[in-house]
Amino acid sequence: MKVKKIDLICVLLYFAFFKIYIIPTWIQQATKIIAILAILVFLLTNLSFKKLFNISIPFCLVIIVAGVYAYWNNYILSRGILDSILYAICLYSICSICIYCSENDYINNLFNVFYYMTTLYCLASLISIVALGTSNRLPIYYFVGNKFATGYLFIQLAALFWIRYYEKFNKRIFWKALFIVISVLCILVSKWIYCTTSMIAAIFMLAYLLVPGAFRKFVQNGKFVLLSIFITTAMITAFQAIMSIPQIQHFVVDIFGEGLNINGREKIYLNAISIITNNKWLGYGYGNTIVTKIVGYGNIQNGFFQIIVNYGIIGLVIFLGLVYKCSSGHVSEKYDGLYGLLYAMIVASIVEISFDYNFYFALFAIYAVNREPNLQGRGIKAKPFHLYFGSRRRISNE
Repeated sequence: MKVKKIDLICVLLYFAFFKIYIIPTWIQQATKIIAILAILVFLLTNLSFKKLFNISIPFCLVIIVAGVYAYWNNYILSRGILDSILYAICLYSICSICIYCSENDYINNLFNVFYYMTTLYCLASLISIVALGTSNRLPIYYFVGNKFATGYLFIQLAALFWIRYYEKFNKRIFWKALFIVISVLCILVSKWIYCTTSMIAAIFMLAYLLVPGAFRKFVQNGKFVLLSIFITTAMITAFQAIMSIPQIQHFVVDIFGEGLNINGREKIYLNAISIITNNKWLGYGYGNTIVTKIVGYGNIQNGFFQIIVNYGIIGLVIFLGLVYKCSSGHVSEKYDGLYGLLYAMIVASIVEISFDYNFYFALFAIYAVNREPNLQGRGIKAKPFHLYFGSRRRISNE
């Protein structure tokens, strides 16, 4: 079978997104940089000037600006600026490739490559878990990173399996049963590595994808996605009140084996507001350690708060605009797995930093498969800020 150029680009994109932690750090970074450069060359040589502008640009720019601002104010080191630039380019690249694949009938190539790569990474992760063991106290880095990155990878596998084999679900019950088996595997792996966060997220995604299609369509809406983010954040602001409920205490302590402070998160949440208000407009930059400096350990432990801590209120507004515009539209049932992955990451964001590559892959892929008809095949004709605030019809790809 002939390998297309776009398949190789998608493989490079995957390498840029998901590091292999069992190899030396300098090789990880070198692989990432080489992959990004190759992708940028591909984009520059295959897209017109106007098509190089897409909906991710405002958010990518605020990541870089926040990084420069943070370095200027001694919140991050010079390497932090480089990390900010690389991170921004990665997000721009996944958005650009998703759009390119959608407009040029390569979207199945993208999902197939990501499915097979994720399968290989999950198999390698299982081997690394067996080799390195598990611990509820000590941090262990497996094939793709810590227990959270590993748990999210398996959730992504289930979402991509749905996309890859959905058309066979109604033809043979075997394929839908296999999807359920893989989803249960995600839950069991998360429990095995003591990652309660990814276990709950995996349960949520399985439940979402097994409910009637009419309900799934009902929540495929930018307003619902934003509402879910706000609700998960509100749960943190009421953390102490929620933890005082006897049923919640039983659920957390007896079932999941966690402490009522959820492994020290209570102290972090009590300091969250002061950390945010001390530098509220542009934040402390990507990769900052401000929480560790103030609290003594950890990060802000919430996706919504992390956006503010990293990029300030300005970054938060642009982020919410990006989420709203990308998720404002129904997709065909084949792509419901993308919304399942997106909502799973939002659920995980209650007590973790899950607004990362898995989240943005789902977000930009939803945007790509749900493009406006008048933009199909012609790239993005509007300016990036118009794409945030301009009108958009909700369409179905069915």
